Amino acid sequence: MNADRHSHWKRVQRRHKLLAAAAPAGHEAVVQVILNSTDEPLVVRWVETPTDDEDRWLLLFSIEGEPETMRPTDRIVLAHEDDIRRVEIGYRTLEGEPLGFACITVTDDD
Repeated sequence: MNADRHSHWKRVQRRHKLLAAAAPAGHEAVVQVILNSTDEPLVVRWVETPTDDEDRWLLLFSIEGEPETMRPTDRIVLAHEDDIRRVEIGYRTLEGEPLGFACITVTDDD
């Protein structure tokens, strides 16, 4: 593969940007990932996809602040791409600065 893996997440990033630009007052666009193991959505700030075609594991960063100041509720989830049931982009009430969303492609060295 896995141009498909990267293009999928880049498409999510582009759609998030469009929704963020059109966000109703007092709301922000967020990306939510639903894993097969739970019905509870995981709000993802960014996802890291590997360049190695054999590596099908993604790092999902569910972090509300900056990585340097992790909170007790923040999570970094290592998920196999087959474990992702769906991805949703929607709105939630804005609390502080908007989170944003990014897709980062990483090499084996990162």
